[in-house]
Amino acid sequence: MAGETNKVVIVTGGSSGIGRCTASALKENRCIIYEFSRRNTPMESVTHLSVDVTDEDAVNAAVQQVIQKETKIDAVINCAGFGISGAVEFTSMEQAKAQFDVNFFGTVNVNKAVLPFMRRQGNGHIVNISSVAAVAHIPFQTFYSASKAAVSSYSYALANEVKPYGIHVTVVELGDICTGFTKARQKSILGDDEYGGRISRSVSQMEHDEQNGMDPARIGRYIAGIVEKKKPAVVYVSGAQYKFLSLLCKLLPAAARGKIVGKIYGKQAHCSAKLLYKLKNPPRMPPNWEAPRRYSFIGSEFSRWYLFPLQKIVPRFSVPEPVPASHSLPCGSPGKRLSSWSAALRTLHPTP
Repeated sequence: MAGETNKVVIVTGGSSGIGRCTASALKENRCIIYEFSRRNTPMESVTHLSVDVTDEDAVNAAVQQVIQKETKIDAVINCAGFGISGAVEFTSMEQAKAQFDVNFFGTVNVNKAVLPFMRRQGNGHIVNISSVAAVAHIPFQTFYSASKAAVSSYSYALANEVKPYGIHVTVVELGDICTGFTKARQKSILGDDEYGGRISRSVSQMEHDEQNGMDPARIGRYIAGIVEKKKPAVVYVSGAQYKFLSLLCKLLPAAARGKIVGKIYGKQAHCSAKLLYKLKNPPRMPPNWEAPRRYSFIGSEFSRWYLFPLQKIVPRFSVPEPVPASHSLPCGSPGKRLSSWSAALRTLHPTP
């Protein structure tokens, strides 16, 4: 049973990653820890309870078990979560709902189970783990960003609801952290061709940032330190660069914020997706259409600046050599072939 100075803390998702590191740091602070997760990864002095946070009945039963044994709950840290990536139009509703069921509704289930008891005991601290993606709105991580934005908004509102009962609610918005989260992400590059390769590039950039991210042990100590605070703030952002990014995203207009995030995670190739579409779907010209003489130079210039770089991005496109100006027939002659621009477009989309 808990002593006078030993805090009783529930940590969800404590079998790996940030949750496990947080449990380890709390153990060093002599807290009594109950870890809720589906997998049992033994840790000394940490009690594991097999709980799926999306199962409301299982969560209620586990919380009652802790209350019966310890007679108090000082803090709950909601770390359980996972990520999916891919284009919205190619993500199934089952995947999207699963993302929200764990990241958002799993947090809600645990908090609903402990709130009545915390309200009666007159104190408690709820810590919900969110992400800077909640304010940065990362493309091709749309449902993950949305689920974390929901967690952040929920936390801000809940803090005001329960403040009169001595209950603190804190949301911790984290940046890139080097954990198994990257490997566990459910990745999809469906539609990558339609999006000009932007999906795979965006996911690759995310994974690179995560693998070079912050030390999870340091984040665990950071979260454990928040639990020890007597008057915790409603929101914390870990890391100077992420504090700056979070502040910038909150202050900047939506258009400016979108442009910055888009440059990092939604970058297009040398040839924009719009140009790529036009190249693959050129307008149909009448059989006897004649090009004005002043455009006779376009063939070689267009191939030089657009089609040859495009070949590096989309190798399956066959781009012809520019037709020398000396080989171009007079534009005024009906039925004559255009310069290399028209030839190149016909190579991309041959006329049936």
